[in-house]
Parts: sequence; C-alpha cells; structure tokens
Amino acid sequence: MMFLQYFLVLFTCASAFRVKPKKAGKSKSAVGGKVVTLGDSYSSGCGIFASEGDYSGTPASCLKDSDRIGGGQHAAANGMESVNFACAGDLIDSGSANDGPQGIVNQFDQLQAAYPDDAAAGWEGSVITFTIGGNDVLTYDGDSWAGVLGGCILCFGCACHEQPGNQPANLDEIQAKATQFYTTLAQNASKASIRVMGYPKLLQESGGRCSVPFLNVAASRWMDEQVELANARLRQGVADVKALYPSVDIEFVSMLSFITRGACASSGKEIGGFSIFGGIGPQTFHPLQAGYDRYGEALSASLGGSLASSSAKVAVPVSGDLLKAGDANADGKLSIDELLSVGVANLDEEQMRMMFGAADANHDGFVSKEELGYLLKFVPRR
Repeated sequence: MMFLQYFLVLFTCASAFRVKPKKAGKSKSAVGGKVVTLGDSYSSGCGIFASEGDYSGTPASCLKDSDRIGGGQHAAANGMESVNFACAGDLIDSGSANDGPQGIVNQFDQLQAAYPDDAAAGWEGSVITFTIGGNDVLTYDGDSWAGVLGGCILCFGCACHEQPGNQPANLDEIQAKATQFYTTLAQNASKASIRVMGYPKLLQESGGRCSVPFLNVAASRWMDEQVELANARLRQGVADVKALYPSVDIEFVSMLSFITRGACASSGKEIGGFSIFGGIGPQTFHPLQAGYDRYGEALSASLGGSLASSSAKVAVPVSGDLLKAGDANADGKLSIDELLSVGVANLDEEQMRMMFGAADANHDGFVSKEELGYLLKFVPRR
C-alpha cells in the first residue's frame, strides 16, 4: 500500500526526525517514590492536546506530558514524582540510541543513567509503567497498524479485513522481543512495581454504527479483535517472565473494562476519531484526556489503590487550557463532543451538557474561550 505513505506521515503521532534526548546527570531526588512512564504514544501523553505545539515535554517530537498521563495522575494522588521517558512512535528495540527513534530498550538505559541511585536499588519503592509493541506490528503487506487503519478508511467502506495482506504477520517476533524486555526489567528493576499496560480496543462500534467516515463496520470489529490478539501476546510474555521471576511484582493490566468509548462513538470519546474536516493530528486514534484518565484508574487499581472521580479528571481551571485540550479541529471553540472528550473536574456528562447549554449564549452549538470562562466560574471545587 505505497499510496498510504503520505497519509501515514500525517497520521502517526510522532516525527521520523527525532532529537536524541539529553541524558540527565545524577539525580538529586531521593531513592524511590517515582512513577516512571516508558513506551510509546499510548503512554507519552499523545492525544491530550490537539496541537503538537501544546505539548511541554522534551524532545518536542515525543509529544509528552508528565502530569496528565495515567502515571502522572497516580503520582499526584500518592505524593510521588512523575518521570516520563515515553515517546510517541517508539518501538520495542530501535537499534542504537544514535539511530532515529530511541525504542523502549534505550529508554530504560537512559533512565538507568539518569537515576543511578534508583538503578542501584533496583527501583525499590517506585512504579514502572508502559505500553509498547503496537508500533512494531507489521502486516504481510508490510504496513504498520496505522497503515491498515488508513487503508481501510481510504478504500471507502471496502472489506479491508478480508484481504490476506492486511493480517498481522509478526506477532511471534513481537512477543519474543517484549518478553526479552520484560526480562531486562525483572533483572534490573526487581524491586519496582512493574505494570505492562494493554492497548484498548480503538474503535468499539455500537449497534452496527461507527462515526469514523468511510470505515466498514465489520472491519472496525476486526481491527479491535486484532488489538486483542496483540494484547494476548504481550500478556503471555508477562506471564512467562513472572514464572521465571516469581518475586518480581510484574503484571499485565487490561484496558478492556476501562476504556469503553472508542473512536466509533458519536460522543464522549475516550479515543480520538478521524474527521475529514478536522484533519489528522495527535488525537487521531489516540487516547484523549478521558482515555488517559482511564489509564490512571487502571494503573491505580492494579496497585491496590484508586483515583477518586474528582481527581481522575484533570482539573483545568483556565478556559484557554481547556480549549487547547479539547479543540480537536483547532477552530478556536468547543463543541459539546469536544468538551465531553476532555471532561471537567467534578462534573458528570449530564452536568457538562447542562452547563454547556447555559454557556452557549448565541446558541450556535459551540462555546468560545470567553464562554468557557463563564462556564468554569460555576464549577464546584468538590
């Protein structure tokens, strides 16, 4: 599918021209008490903001945010430090650190160098969490998973899932590489709580309907099934390592019961969709803030804790920040779907709809930055 190359340059939540992160010197922070996030765009924070310029992490091409991601939320709720080495587009092993994308193997090496005291202590008292492996999937035609999604949209409703070339071809290799990395963690971070986060079903059609334009509904179901096949391989890798290192606290965390509104949903999405008019960007088929909230809940639940509903939503008291987080099509205003996708701390969906209607002074179906300001004035603190 060579015609997909242009599409994928826009679609993928990463840059092919990555700046190598600067290695930090010895950390002055105390040993332990850290929530370390590694991995790819489902961990880095990609999808929280609609515009690449709104991400504050470095390097900029990694599309990172340390506070709003699942690891950041768990850290804040438990008085820990959030450390984010994840990077959009990363693979399991991308070769040497000098060659393009770093890969999670090199991310961990850089983490060890940046925090030598924690490394020497086996990361005792800390949490290491990540998603990885999704970008490694290749089909028999040589397409990435993004390429399959793009091809299924660009073929305008065709039964792309029936094409032999679109079937995943390298799940055995991915499982082997992932298991090798889990083994590295078990050996070098044996005192940490290691949580391998699964991928959610991206689309999740409901009642035979999907709001993604031109996507065959049967194909959307098939795509979600392929995600689960990949998750099963990652889960098995964790089980194999746990059997070899029973004293290591390592678990696979499924997202199936947490992220339940995918890109096919008409409103309240937790995974960003695809819009012909809105363009393709960081939020396309990636967790929105609501999705990262669910990742935070799943992480905390796996560690024996919980995030209160008021803390699971990231409080955004400034209307400009809320606009940045939710404005998927960058038109300078929010629709109700965009507002629901990011949420407002302390408000449920019904309350947000009521407040949205009250703030929409000219009844055009959108709220501006100024109207958002009025809305937020009436949001209770708890």
